[in-house]
Amino acid sequence: MKTFLKLFPLVVVAALAAIWFTVGPSVLYGGPKKSDIIAVTRTVMAATAPDAALAEAAKAATVTPGGLCSKNNDGSFACMVDVQIAGAPVQSLVAVLKKGADGVWTAAD
Repeated sequence: MKTFLKLFPLVVVAALAAIWFTVGPSVLYGGPKKSDIIAVTRTVMAATAPDAALAEAAKAATVTPGGLCSKNNDGSFACMVDVQIAGAPVQSLVAVLKKGADGVWTAAD
């Protein structure tokens, strides 16, 4: 029993670290996974691009979520993302996501 009590905190820390690095910290309080943030950000950038070439570049961009998402009163989450498009400098943006009735994360209005 003493061994279990000594190892339990380490197991908890390891489990939280695994969640943090695999799906992202926002999942711990009901927020979107990293993959959801990336997918929605790419979709919005491609949909709002002024021409087809920029839309394709947006789909191929490197999108990196950064840190915790901020939960808003309307149930949406504001998430910082770093975006780099083919040789351009990294830009920091805010992606606002909301979970639809079907459970799928989409861009908030």
